[in-house]
Amino acid sequence: MTVQKGNFLEFTLLGPVTGASNTFRMVAAPKFKRADFSADNTGAYYDLNFDNDSTISLTSFRGTFEKAGVVETFAVDGVTADGTSSDGRRQYVCTFEVADDASTKLRGIKQDDDGTDSVDNVDSDLVIDSLSIGDLVKIPWDMSSANELYAAFENSVAETLVRYAEFQSYGGTQEVLLADGRNFFKVPEGYDNSDITDLSASVITAGTTGTVSVQVSTGGADMLTTPIQILSGETGSETNPTQPVVNPTYATVTENQILSIDVVGTTTTKPLGLIVLIQFTKNV
Repeated sequence: MTVQKGNFLEFTLLGPVTGASNTFRMVAAPKFKRADFSADNTGAYYDLNFDNDSTISLTSFRGTFEKAGVVETFAVDGVTADGTSSDGRRQYVCTFEVADDASTKLRGIKQDDDGTDSVDNVDSDLVIDSLSIGDLVKIPWDMSSANELYAAFENSVAETLVRYAEFQSYGGTQEVLLADGRNFFKVPEGYDNSDITDLSASVITAGTTGTVSVQVSTGGADMLTTPIQILSGETGSETNPTQPVVNPTYATVTENQILSIDVVGTTTTKPLGLIVLIQFTKNV
């Protein structure tokens, strides 16, 4: 895979960010598989600072995030490696830049931003009140301080092909009930030897009291050690701190293999409609 300068590095948040926060934690996204990952998935995901763990630090730039379909800009003082990992991926700490009045965090920047730390660049209508788990943060790639990272990406990431399979397990007005085999997927030739690298589920109308749980099975065997889960009152699994985990035994699919979408848990007040998304990644 070749990363072109002028693009963005993408991260997802590991925890919510409130207005009082000066920092937030994130991991690289999408989750690029490393070519040399071990069978138990230790070190399975590519770290941005793959070769230069202790030396790479990005400082003083503008980043963006998307909230409710609106792209907003914020100022970053620095991004550093945290030294810990999440799901095999390196955690990074991003620190908001403080304006020249020594107290105002540069959250939400005006369109006529002059690129400095002047408090006049802050747009009070765009100040970040909160960011949530799974929100996407983008950092511009064309900064001079990113040259080492660019080399690490270029030398260390195998070229990958990412595909998706989406299933409507229940229609938008149907109650989500316990049921095995709501959908079946026969792995096509082009997906042969692909890894399941991400899974999510959404409902059209949220249920309450309890958790919607979705399992993926093959030949009667559960493929997930932790199923996809949508919490009470939520419409998507992305907001759940507990994300699905694929059993390494079943992580790689083969041509003509049959996958089954099974609803193994639901809420007391039933949600309406269910959509399941599976991401497949293949080194080519």
